[in-house]
Amino acid sequence: MATVHDYHERVVLDPDVRFGKPVVRGTRITVGDVLGYLASGMTEDDVLVDFPPLTRADVRACRAFAADRERRSVSLSATRTVFRVTVLASALLPSIPRVDVA
Repeated sequence: MATVHDYHERVVLDPDVRFGKPVVRGTRITVGDVLGYLASGMTEDDVLVDFPPLTRADVRACRAFAADRERRSVSLSATRTVFRVTVLASALLPSIPRVDVA
């Protein structure tokens, strides 16, 4: 099964192919196309029959690519949220009136 570390051998980003979307190396078939077919109910075998240039390892590499991208987007999203809260808090704190308690 393709792992996060070896999908790089099968999934490439080339600005001259399909507008730079991730594609299976040597084809114009995008990762999004493969995932879309699987999500619509096609089995891995169905995809392989309809797209003879693909191998089982290619389909699994598409899944690994998507899983890796999802992991990265979740951690990046959390980092951005912490940054936004920190910036927002630092922007608001000076404007809060200070009350001295005697």
